[in-house]
Amino acid sequence: GSEVIVGRGLFARVPDEIAAALEAEGFKASKFVIISDETVWGLYGAKLVAAFETKGIFPLHFAVKPGEKSKDRRVKEAVEDYMLANRCVRDTCVVALGGGVVGDLSGYVAA
Repeated sequence: GSEVIVGRGLFARVPDEIAAALEAEGFKASKFVIISDETVWGLYGAKLVAAFETKGIFPLHFAVKPGEKSKDRRVKEAVEDYMLANRCVRDTCVVALGGGVVGDLSGYVAA
């Protein structure tokens, strides 16, 4: 089941929450890629990266243009090309920072 957590200062918990979820499935990620849109990335990207870095994890990130036009095969291809260029493989964990288009695109890429 899913859990929704609402509150202040939650970015610091994100790496631990993801690690616990992965561990519960018997999975260990070799890399992390944060996918976001440019607006959300500008607002929250540094906070999320800092949270990962405190755990010794240095995530990659890819920001797309905001809006429905980013839910496109060419954008998906750009994200995948970026990940391949950075040697991401099957055990890479894709993290969506945002919802809607970003969530859909992250799901497509992760699949």
